[in-house]
Amino acid sequence: DRTLARWAQAGALPSWRERVRDASVSDQLRTSAIAGLAALEDQSSVTALRAIVNGPRHSVQLRVAAATAAGQISDQGLTSDAFALMQSGQPVDLLLAARLLSGHTEEQAAALAEQLAVRGDAVVSAEALTILLAIDPVRVLQLESRVKTDARPNTRLALVKAHATGHSDQAIEALRVGLDDLSLKVRTFCRDALVRIGQDADRRESVGRAAIVALNQSPSWRGAEQAALVIGLIDYEPAADALLAAMTHARPEVRLAVAEALRRIEVEATLPAILKHAEQLTSRWQAEASKEVMDYTTFAGIGRELTQLFQAIGAMRYQPADGLLQRFIPKSQFFDGETRGAAIYALGMIHEGQNPSGLSGRLAGRVRDITGMEPEQEVVRRFSVITIARIGDKRQVALLTKFSEDESASEVGAACRWALEQLTGEAPPAPEPKDYPARGWYLEPLE
Repeated sequence: DRTLARWAQAGALPSWRERVRDASVSDQLRTSAIAGLAALEDQSSVTALRAIVNGPRHSVQLRVAAATAAGQISDQGLTSDAFALMQSGQPVDLLLAARLLSGHTEEQAAALAEQLAVRGDAVVSAEALTILLAIDPVRVLQLESRVKTDARPNTRLALVKAHATGHSDQAIEALRVGLDDLSLKVRTFCRDALVRIGQDADRRESVGRAAIVALNQSPSWRGAEQAALVIGLIDYEPAADALLAAMTHARPEVRLAVAEALRRIEVEATLPAILKHAEQLTSRWQAEASKEVMDYTTFAGIGRELTQLFQAIGAMRYQPADGLLQRFIPKSQFFDGETRGAAIYALGMIHEGQNPSGLSGRLAGRVRDITGMEPEQEVVRRFSVITIARIGDKRQVALLTKFSEDESASEVGAACRWALEQLTGEAPPAPEPKDYPARGWYLEPLE
């Protein structure tokens, strides 16, 4: 059923309709048929679905499935059924009413949704607010003080969605508070909404200031994490000092978000502090890796943070970081591939066009390291190739040519072709396409 519905196979409709009407069929099979009818928006099945919804002898599962499908298929004509169900005041009937109204947009549906939002439990209230949100977000906000917002994330989500339809200071403040919500779904929506509002030049300053407040004053780490991400995504440079202050936050989630934000805003005045912090993190990383029993969560978190900081150093071409970055070229039990790749990328940015003595040779060694028990990681080899090209060492053309041919289908091969074009001014020929058999599809040919 699910596959036929996904493929929109109208030929299955007669079978589904018959199964829905047949009371001798199990609820599981009828529910599956109902889902198919909903997927194909079969208007002719609405009468049968209404009969199930209004038939108390049916199971709750079947009635809810029928109400959901009917609401999905019809955008009008179900308000009388919803009103009748609401008269009992029973939680199940209120839920059924909300499901029936889910696709309706007329005034009568909006009025019923308002009643459901304040009369129903947390589940019904959230669904009613979602219905009302599609009709008139202002009416959702008018109910904000009357609905329970602490029990169900979807209720809070509907409210912040209503706020996000405007760009006022009140809307920005509500979204700022939402950055610290317990629900990740609510937090990320508020973050994305603030970023969208912040793209408006007239509101960017207000969003940036709100993000600084959230970074400094949020009751939990959650708000600080999302605030740092907002600052980075709207490139709000006045928050640089606040980000530096949060760089040593107790929670790794916040530290990583702060490192990402510092990379995005690219404020050169932050570089000395970034380098100092990166040196401290490197020492901590080595100490953690040296432990007999390593805390991998801490180890990996430091690596991710350094990866962001090294990218910031590279983007702003901070020469004093050269010594630290060079420590990450050799293979080591202390450093992972992603972080080493970021360090090598940064070296290429810092020394672009300079070809400092010895650097290219060390990087070429990383590119060649493909044998033995522990060959070099592809991300390190790829960024080594890129950095060789960026610093301009034409002595490595033969090496790059070899690996562009030997590993034509890999990311390293692609990087070698790009590097050759940068060094020689000529693009090497594209590799011949290869056929690879693909197996394991949901449906496969018999021959």
